[in-house]
Formats: sequence, C-alpha cells, structure tokens
Amino acid sequence: MAIEQPQDPGSSTGGRSGATALFFVVVAGLLAVAYATGEMAVAAVVAALAAMIFLHEAGHFLMAKWGKMKVTDFFLGFGPKLWSFRRGETEYGIKAIPAGGFVRVVGMNSLEKVDPRDEARSYRSAPFWRKISVGVAGSVVHFLLAFAMLWSLLVFYGLPANQLAVAGFTHIPGATNPALKAGMRLGDKLVSVDGIGKGDPAAVLAQIRDHPGAPVRILVDRNGRLLHLTATPLTRYGTPAAPSSSSSAGAGRRFGLLGIEVRQAIARSSPAAAVPQSGSTLVHMVGTYLAGLGHLFSPSGISAIAHQAAAPPNPAPRSAATTSGPQLLGVVGIARLTVQAANAGVPQLLAWLTFINVALGTVNMLPLPPLDGGHVVVAVYERLRSTRGRSYRADAARLLPLAYAMFALIVVLEVTALYLNVAHPAPNPFN
Repeated sequence: MAIEQPQDPGSSTGGRSGATALFFVVVAGLLAVAYATGEMAVAAVVAALAAMIFLHEAGHFLMAKWGKMKVTDFFLGFGPKLWSFRRGETEYGIKAIPAGGFVRVVGMNSLEKVDPRDEARSYRSAPFWRKISVGVAGSVVHFLLAFAMLWSLLVFYGLPANQLAVAGFTHIPGATNPALKAGMRLGDKLVSVDGIGKGDPAAVLAQIRDHPGAPVRILVDRNGRLLHLTATPLTRYGTPAAPSSSSSAGAGRRFGLLGIEVRQAIARSSPAAAVPQSGSTLVHMVGTYLAGLGHLFSPSGISAIAHQAAAPPNPAPRSAATTSGPQLLGVVGIARLTVQAANAGVPQLLAWLTFINVALGTVNMLPLPPLDGGHVVVAVYERLRSTRGRSYRADAARLLPLAYAMFALIVVLEVTALYLNVAHPAPNPFN
C-alpha cells in the first residue's frame, strides 16, 4: 500500500516555487557582490566547502536508499529552515547555520519511536553490513575526494620533493659561473654532491659550501635522467647571505659558492604511478592527523591552547616562524585559510582541501557518539552480542551521557576555536 506523505502548510507548488525563486535570487545577489568586490575566492571557498558537506551527506543518503531504508530528511546546515522541497518521502533543503549537514534515517537507535509500518525499513532493523555501509559512507566519500585531489596534484601540478632544483644562476663579476661551466641547466634537481645528501637538501648545500676551490661531483636529475657533473665552487668569505671575495670582509670564514639560486623541487608523476603514491600519501596523512589529534588533547596540547586563549587578543596573524603549539581551527579559521589557499593558486587550494577531507573523514570515524564512528561501533557491538535467530539491540539510553558529553566537548571546542581564530588568527602558510 502506498503511504501518502503529509505536506506542511504552505508547501503547495506555488508557495514552494516562490520560496525557491527567493532563495536563488539571494544566492545570485551574494555572488554578484562577491564579483563586484573582487572576492570571488570567497564564493569559491563557500562552494567548495558546501560541496564537501553535500557529498558527505549524499554518501549516507545513497547507501541508506540502496539498503531500502526510509530517509525523511536531507539538509545542509542546522537551525531554522531557509528553503526546502519534498520529493516522495524525503524533504531536501538548506538551514541557516552552515556548520555541517544531516540525513535523517528512521530508527537510528532503540529509543526512537517508529511507525510499525516503517519498522522493517528502519536503520536498526537493517542487516549488519547495511548499517556499516551507511555509517562509513560519509568518511569514505572524504577519503575518495582526498585521493582524487592527491592524484590530480601529482599528475597535473606535482608535489614538493625533498630535493632542490636550479631556479636561476647568480651573476659573479670577474669569474665564470661554476654551475654554468659544469653544464647545469634551469630545472636540474640536485640529487647529491660527492655521494652525500641524497634526500637531504641541507646536506647538499653544506657539501658545496665546505669545498671552496675544490672540485665536487654533483649528481643531477634532468627530466628523469641522472647526470654526473663536476664543478669547482668559488672561494668566498663571510656568510652565504653576504659573500665577499676578500678574506678581510668576512673575518676569515671561507665557503664554496656554486653560483646558483635554488628552490624546492616539484615532483610530478605519471597517471599510473600516481595511484599508489596517492594511496600511500593518504595513509600517511591520516596517521599524521591522528598523531596531531593525540597531541592536541595531551596535557601539553591542552596547556598550549589554554595559554593561547589567555593571551591578550592579537588580530594580526603571527609569522609561521613564531607560531608554536597546536592550532585549533574552527569554521572561521578554516574559511580564512581556505580563502588564502584559493588566492595562492590551484595547487595550494587542492592541497588544503585534501587536508580538510582527511581531517573530516578521520574525525567522523572516531568511535564516539554522535559521530559516524559511534554508530559503526554500536553496530559491531550489536553484531557480536547477537545469536542465531535473535538480534541484539544496544540500549541507546546508556549511551546518552557519553553522547551529551561529546556534544558539550564539541561546543566548547568550537567556541574556543572561534575565539582563537578571531583573536589569534593562524599565520598564512601559503605565502
């Protein structure tokens, strides 16, 4: 029997069309203001973050629908409803507070009252693997997005490598440039010097500086080909930042000067090679983020956050060199850094959005209610407690104190992050 869904007052076709038109007029107006003020990066940031939230919730929604579960709500944001429409048994829309989104599946726990006609389609009545698929879907979407962004970075832009590349040649009066004499070209990557420094840019530079006037063997990577070159660094005195050809100008300190300007090398990969590289990088990022979370909630991390909060407000961002301790980012901080990444260029934006997806995917899978990982743990526990022919259902009432405590912690963290992001903004790492 088909069940007719009741409609809200004023949800007739005409009223809905008017609300829809008004919503899109407001959006169009905001985009026009962003364009007129030259802040299209902000619009791009909002669109990117909204897309990530939408895809996260779409993951839950599609897996629930695939499992024949009843989904009543699919919303971006929380709080008062701004705009919505109904298709079948599901209401779709946008709410006023842009701090996430939600998909409501009937019967998510044992406390929820469900119409007996819908019990067979509730989350709690679904098979174990269906529950797991719904629970992990949002984080899986984030990890897939992060993987796709890493792959795109490796193939189209490249990632910073632990090598130095020749970015230019310095003008050396009265002498021929040693690097040019040796046959170096722009873009050559310095692999090692005298067999020393492979994977260690600082050791490569130190080996050159430590051999003034003495030939050194330099291994360079030129478009994937390894070449052995020999160069004799010029003898200079003083410091590399202020060299002099006279020993009297530098208090007798001698060092070698090769006559090159260097930058961090960028390594690009083929589409096939980028697949395993993206996977390993993603795993490494998850591990690094988990370690960062552990440090954040350690006594030293909590103490550092408290010290930052107690310090006098300083709305001018500190330099990266003077920043210490964990950086607690909330919605404001994430939005600011995303705008900075967008202004820095596509590679920086992709790298930052990759990090955001890794963070969201990892946090959501923490085994604590009300996070997605909490639902997964409950499903696993119920599976272990179930016997043949009898399904066990966890008592959700016992989990409520933990859920409330987690919710309170999230609120405290968000409020603290909001204050810190305004009073003590993080430095721009994309300069």
